[in-house]
Amino acid sequence: MTRKQIVRKECRGRRSLRKKLAGAVAAAALVLLSAGCGGPDVTKTPTVEEAYAVVIGEYYAAIEQEWDSAELMEGGLNYLVAQCYGDAPLENTGYAITDLNGDGTEELLIGSRVEDDFFGCMIFALYTLDEKGVHRLVFDSGERNRYYYAGENRFANLGSCGFNESFETTLKFEDGEMIDMAYTTPPAEYVQPKLTPFCEWVK
Repeated sequence: MTRKQIVRKECRGRRSLRKKLAGAVAAAALVLLSAGCGGPDVTKTPTVEEAYAVVIGEYYAAIEQEWDSAELMEGGLNYLVAQCYGDAPLENTGYAITDLNGDGTEELLIGSRVEDDFFGCMIFALYTLDEKGVHRLVFDSGERNRYYYAGENRFANLGSCGFNESFETTLKFEDGEMIDMAYTTPPAEYVQPKLTPFCEWVK
């Protein structure tokens, strides 16, 4: 058994426990963050970095260990990431924290840094923050439902919903939701967002 197989086997055994602990750890962290000399401050919300750290950390660990598509799905992460590994998984994938639509709330993009016709400019997942500062998933890509960044908080959305049935449109992220703009964006107009490679993530 290779070292990678051993690591994956150990990860599978720990993953169930990690999922159970994740909620408790996050809740405990929020309590500690809100605690003050005069008692807990229930109005305090986590910073953007704190809110997204768990998601980024989970992707980093999975990509570093080169989880396959099934393992990513089991871990609640986007399975297309596995198809982007190549020879440098942590360099070929990345993330960005940015205020997409200028409303004061920063979003988290998980995307591809590979430059080819299929994965170029692809966004694997988009997260935003709710009113309590907790992250929530807005969308994630699949082989039959892909999202490509088109600039100015717009995303080309294309795929298929059955045999010989395809769709293609442009969606705009606004007020925490995706709005169908009812027009298509050609691949030549896709925009590669500035993504920080996961190899530069500071734990």
